[in-house]
Amino acid sequence: ELSQDAYGVAILCIVQGFDAVNGCHHGGGSTKLQGLAAVLFGIFLLVLNGSIQIFLIFYTKEFVLHNTVRKMRSFYDEFHHDNFPPGLDGDFLDLAWENWDIDKKRVICQFPLSQWPFFFCILFLWSLVIGGELRA
Repeated sequence: ELSQDAYGVAILCIVQGFDAVNGCHHGGGSTKLQGLAAVLFGIFLLVLNGSIQIFLIFYTKEFVLHNTVRKMRSFYDEFHHDNFPPGLDGDFLDLAWENWDIDKKRVICQFPLSQWPFFFCILFLWSLVIGGELRA
């Protein structure tokens, strides 16, 4: 039994596609063109899945180890210290935020979109997971 993930679908498409291309019909009546399309789709899925994984590995390394991330963390620490002072049980101070420097506000609000390829890849993967859960 194949796993119910992208790898399982890709392998199923490739195997059944090759069967259709070679004329080994299993009651489905697939044409050679449909078989070729299934093989190409299976290969596309494998390449896409592998590419996303490699992309995430390199970007994660970049974000975890890169100096820019250290600067962002330092900046966020300043934001947290100024707007969530100790002793207030983590309560956000609206007045502190209103008085905080406007340039600092712009920087802190742009953190999620500062690396848009990584952000959209994560958003894409999250959407796939949610779509799978909604189907189930």
